[in-house]
Amino acid sequence: MKECVFCNIVKTGNNNNEKEKNVILYEDDLVLITQATGSPVRGYLMIVTKQHINGFAELSKEELKHIEKLINIIKEFYKKYFHIDSILLEHGSTESGRHPQSIVHAHLHLIPFNFNEKIETELLIELHLKF
Repeated sequence: MKECVFCNIVKTGNNNNEKEKNVILYEDDLVLITQATGSPVRGYLMIVTKQHINGFAELSKEELKHIEKLINIIKEFYKKYFHIDSILLEHGSTESGRHPQSIVHAHLHLIPFNFNEKIETELLIELHLKF
């Protein structure tokens, strides 16, 4: 069985990728925060659980509150220094039926994104959700 790339980063701080090394920006007993390697978006971060679980639904309420606090700190930083919002996506999957590029280890993608009212209106019109 192939070793989990995130478990390896948790254990060694290394993703075994010669082209792009992970940089751990924050670490505590529950999670680590690292730059998303290979992303064309500057400031794209991933929040990875240290425990190998499939999704964040497996965490306790206290653990989820801790992660929410970290997310809010990062989002405030984006707002204060870059005047930009962000999109948060959970990525995890089950062992069966997963996408081939998916990593079966709970992680969140925090992606800086300039999402303003004009963009929102155009998107909703394009999707025919608002007239």
